[in-house]
Amino acid sequence: MIILVGLGNHPKKYQNTRHNFGFLMADFIQSTHQFTTWRLDKKFKGEVAFGEINGQKAVLLKPHTLMNLSGESVQALIKFYKISPSGFIVFSDDLDQEFGKLKLKNNSSHGGQNGLRNIIQHLGTENFARLKFGISNAERDRIPAGNFVLMNFSEAEKAKIPELLKQGETKLIDWAQSL
Repeated sequence: MIILVGLGNHPKKYQNTRHNFGFLMADFIQSTHQFTTWRLDKKFKGEVAFGEINGQKAVLLKPHTLMNLSGESVQALIKFYKISPSGFIVFSDDLDQEFGKLKLKNNSSHGGQNGLRNIIQHLGTENFARLKFGISNAERDRIPAGNFVLMNFSEAEKAKIPELLKQGETKLIDWAQSL
């Protein structure tokens, strides 16, 4: 079994913000790979859906802890299913990458992303995969990072999202094949 975690902020007001790229990816996988419908599971502090990726049973998770406390939700799910860190992948935004760039990394730092930072703190390891979607802030001198990530996507960015999610799906399947 593998675990797929989409990072984001649960309240509806954050639904279309750059910080919710991980949730967008999780929703994309849930719908295109015929996972079960999302259901809230309080013991995991988030929504879960079940299905398969590349012939492997999989659990999708969208934490409801808010981004900066995502580790609580991830740790609960991993402990319950007794999955090693190498058996899960996290989808997140990456402020340091140009919009439209995707990067699949393993065993690396949090790179300033607070959701990843919290997961690393709760698990005590950096040894897990991350699929990072670039959301670069070209106006850092004018818009602080904390505000930028909580802003809605621009129209130009929205137009690119479907293709980026398909590219993410390809990277996810490549990762699953490598296990």
